[in-house]
Amino acid sequence: ENIKSTLTTVYAALYETDQPLIQQLKSLNNQLSALKNFHPGITGLTERLQSSQVELQDIADEIEHLNNGVTFSEERINSLNERLALGYRLLKKHGVQKTSDLILIKNDLLLKLNKISGLSELITIAEQAVQECLQNAVSLADKLSLNRHKQIRPFEQKVNSLLSRVGMPNAKIKVRVEKGELNLYGLDTIEFLFDANNNGRFEPLRKVASGGELSRVMLCIKSLVAKSVQLPTLIFDEIDTGISGEAARQVAMIMQELSASHQLVTITHQPQIAAKASAHYFVYKEIKENRIVTSVKLLNRDEQITTIATMLSGERPTAAAFENAREMIGN
Repeated sequence: ENIKSTLTTVYAALYETDQPLIQQLKSLNNQLSALKNFHPGITGLTERLQSSQVELQDIADEIEHLNNGVTFSEERINSLNERLALGYRLLKKHGVQKTSDLILIKNDLLLKLNKISGLSELITIAEQAVQECLQNAVSLADKLSLNRHKQIRPFEQKVNSLLSRVGMPNAKIKVRVEKGELNLYGLDTIEFLFDANNNGRFEPLRKVASGGELSRVMLCIKSLVAKSVQLPTLIFDEIDTGISGEAARQVAMIMQELSASHQLVTITHQPQIAAKASAHYFVYKEIKENRIVTSVKLLNRDEQITTIATMLSGERPTAAAFENAREMIGN
């Protein structure tokens, strides 16, 4: 298009404007020719102008010939201009500087498009895999439920027997297992029911048990669970609340049995329970710089005996209390 436009412009200047260059040379030559008879140098100039006119005529004819041989497609030019404009817009849209970068983006989009095109097949395969996994999960959950139901009665009997040992002879626990939605723990919804007074009214343990009752129930359950599941550390916070004497001693014995294979951290006010521990940490408060500070101190052997004796008889333990404390710790 540029070549044809230039050739047309030059040809028009030579031959087709209001005052074409060739016509102007012809007019100028005519004006000089009128002076031939008055000056000897005029003839040479008119001949040269005539030669230039002929040369320009030949040039104009050749330009016209060339111009007639040059063709272009307006539709093709419009198409290319639109493509260039689109390219500039895409460069700006994707924040890149080179067409090669656009090509990389295009190839990446094509890969993603191909994945999407095959997505239905992938979804079908995934759905089949999910169904297989679901069937396996349900099968395992059914086996788990069967085993749970087999263990409910023995579990209740063992826990209830331990409850008698820890000072709750009238308390009973019952496990209710109902089928529910599949979850991480199978198909069962499990509720622990509790009757503290043997009156036949079982209510959810989490609602009716007091803090001390709940602690002792958990002690009984954990003592059974710990035999088959490794629990590295068990923490009991005043599990002896509301008990004393033989019941406290039984709680201490159960905890001592647990401590053979587990780390137990126990907070207690009962000397029978404290005496069973292999290490004693005394928690106390003191005033430092007008502030109350809570501290923990590891007791040595003598301090252990003193602390147990204090728990037995008060702030000023008697000799009998000291002797009793030594015997309790020794045993």
